[in-house]
Amino acid sequence: MTETIHVDRATTFTDQHHDMIRLVAKELVRKGFQVQADHVDWPDGPPMAAVDGYKPDILAFRESRVVFVQVETCSTYRKSKVGHPLSVFSQKGAAWVVIPTACGKKSNPVLYMRDALRDWALTNVKIGTCDLLSGKVELPKE
Repeated sequence: MTETIHVDRATTFTDQHHDMIRLVAKELVRKGFQVQADHVDWPDGPPMAAVDGYKPDILAFRESRVVFVQVETCSTYRKSKVGHPLSVFSQKGAAWVVIPTACGKKSNPVLYMRDALRDWALTNVKIGTCDLLSGKVELPKE
């Protein structure tokens, strides 16, 4: 099921981040995960504790599997500080970063993130995408 969230040009980047977190959390639940999500008044609450000072946007559990999910917007996915929490999370469980499918006419966030993860030596971190206009979420293959 795809949920459509209409994005107004006046919507803040914080609102976009929260909308993406909601969509990703709902998709994880649909795939059978128990989910804790930060920033969005999620029914099961936010992730309980920080890991080495970093709190994931989403913490997902299924059977013995733990997935740490960071959600980045068009305004944040290019920042070098994105790599620090992903590095910590990837040492504790599966680490995923979910980014927008597109950011402007010439931007390709997936290619940029793939290169950045390689440069940061985080080749075990998987990339997912979220399209706020259509509500479509593509999670990494498990």
